[in-house]
Amino acid sequence: MSDGQPQSERLAEVMRLATSLAYRVLNTQLIGSPVPPYQANALVEAARLLHENGVDWPPGVTEALRRLTEAMKPALQAANEPESEETLARDDHASPNSMSRGHKVKRFIKSFRKRKG
Repeated sequence: MSDGQPQSERLAEVMRLATSLAYRVLNTQLIGSPVPPYQANALVEAARLLHENGVDWPPGVTEALRRLTEAMKPALQAANEPESEETLARDDHASPNSMSRGHKVKRFIKSFRKRKG
């Protein structure tokens, strides 16, 4: 986008791209495949930009974000569950290749909590 474009045209382009990406995310979920993190992040950032500029989200963006949030709930709940000291000690010494994908997500989320507190 060029600097000469009015902001309304830029936001319209962001909305168009966000809608296209939202439908790609919904189609990916429909066939049962995981949504690539870069797509989820791009959709969230586009939605944030639209929100910050007072633009309502298109229905496809709203639905894709709702479904992404629902898909993340099990991982977030698992990250909130307390683990035994034995499990935590084992995780510290485990190689990433030996862990399941769900366990990697859980470990990743916990790493952020350790930094906050």
